[in-house]
Amino acid sequence: MKRFTEAVEVPLAKAEVFDFLANRENLVRWTEACAGEWNAEGVAGDGLRFEADSRMGLIELWVGEGTAHAPWRVPLRVSETGPTSSLVTVSLEDPRSLSVEVRLRMNRALRRQLAMLPEEVRGALLLA
Repeated sequence: MKRFTEAVEVPLAKAEVFDFLANRENLVRWTEACAGEWNAEGVAGDGLRFEADSRMGLIELWVGEGTAHAPWRVPLRVSETGPTSSLVTVSLEDPRSLSVEVRLRMNRALRRQLAMLPEEVRGALLLA
């Protein structure tokens, strides 16, 4: 199984970042670019299972739940790097052995979306 991993430093406390990511209503705010790539390739399907464990700092998305394909696991880990900074790591596992071209496009989309994550979290905190 092929895997690619991306990470981004977010200058906010782990709890704030985790709470933002673990709120299913925020999902569309921080996955928009990735979801477009996933859906364009017919990977995402309609189903999505979402599990969050704050103690472990782990959020697992199961994309394509209930479709003809096995669900695609997308784990996110939020780690504390300081009192007011966190590291968000996302690993994409490719159970379908997608082509190199497709994986590169998805990886670029993930990188773009993660680059915007700090502003998305700050914006959500300002609105709260």
